[in-house]
Amino acid sequence: MADPLVVSQPEEESIQKHESDPTYSEPIDESRNHDPGNTQLATGRQPQQPEISEPPSERASAREPSLCSPGHHNNNSPANENPNSTKKSCIEKVKSLTVTIIIIATGIVSLIVAVVVICLFTTVLKPQLYNFNATIGDVSESESTFLLQINSTISSATVTAINPDLELKADIYQSTSKPPEYIEVLDTVTIHELSEKNRFRYNYFTNPDNPVYLTPGSSLLYDVSISSNSGSTCPARLYLFNNQTTYFLFISDRNSKIDSTDRSPCLFPDNGAWSFNITDSSAYYVAIAIDTGVSVLGNVTVERIQYNTTGLQLDTQLTSGNPSHTITTCDTGSGFLCTGIDDTYLILLINEGSLINFQLKTFFVYNRQKVALSCFSLILLLVFVVVFTLFLIAIIIKAVGIYKKHNTTIDDAHISLISPAQQTNTETSGEQVIGE
Repeated sequence: MADPLVVSQPEEESIQKHESDPTYSEPIDESRNHDPGNTQLATGRQPQQPEISEPPSERASAREPSLCSPGHHNNNSPANENPNSTKKSCIEKVKSLTVTIIIIATGIVSLIVAVVVICLFTTVLKPQLYNFNATIGDVSESESTFLLQINSTISSATVTAINPDLELKADIYQSTSKPPEYIEVLDTVTIHELSEKNRFRYNYFTNPDNPVYLTPGSSLLYDVSISSNSGSTCPARLYLFNNQTTYFLFISDRNSKIDSTDRSPCLFPDNGAWSFNITDSSAYYVAIAIDTGVSVLGNVTVERIQYNTTGLQLDTQLTSGNPSHTITTCDTGSGFLCTGIDDTYLILLINEGSLINFQLKTFFVYNRQKVALSCFSLILLLVFVVVFTLFLIAIIIKAVGIYKKHNTTIDDAHISLISPAQQTNTETSGEQVIGE
């Protein structure tokens, strides 16, 4: 066996000799390479070929990431990685994302269809409109009030003056509680004497065809002096109307059978007093029917209930230039559902007699919940949700792609900074450590 010290001397001389030669390149002993993936046989020494590094931009473009890119693989990745496995993983990712988008879009479209069906075909849940007209005020000099109670099923109320006079001024107040009342007593008037068998106008105002406006709780007090020499079983009778058309028909044809709003019992000489108690706000007309051989002379007193608007919130004032106003009762404290709704009271204080139209709209109800939006607004909202969701998914996909591309560019730039000489020195240092 040879002495190791004797063998190593020529090597030391050779190393010293070649260190002085700048053109000499240290040969690499392939037998010392312990890379398990290396298949080259260590049968001799070959000069190490320097690796040519591509620019970072070329590397980034060559390795452009996509949605199903497996990402950047470092140098320690197994050399025999199966490309088919990566492609299969890519396809699975695309399929999973596609299914997710389809499920989300299908769910939202189904919701839109359900809302459309409810809005168009479910009459119980659809908003309902109610219209009615009321003649408010009369020819008296005092202002008249009108009270409208809006219950919790009403979402909005629109008040409109029909063919308003230029002098119209109607203040609209709103309150969550019924306003206090007071009694306005109009002066007693005397109606001139009437006789012979017929039907006559018997209104409070001197102009016989002017009605008197009354609110619930008001009273029309008639005290009629009757004289009769015919022995009639029904000398006189009073009739109350809140409709001008039926009132005129009753007066014009004494043989017609017209249904009145209310009527008195038969009045006699010893009992000619009668009071009409009002239950609805309206303009009222009164007529009297007299039998043959009867004459009447009457006095009329009006006790009218008015509503005190002192301290109430003024919403707006209707005029000839602004004849309509809408009040909404919805409280959207919890989003699109109307909650905490109590009865609302609207009070109109009007300076002259006018015909006012009221349109009440009920809530759109879903699952016993009051919805603040109309059906059309709900559909627009759901369409917006669909578009926004798809847009958000597209942004997320783009952001993931940009993130992968950014990381790949950084890794390639880091690798390109390592020169071939630095790689050779690193490998030589590793071999010397192993040899020692």
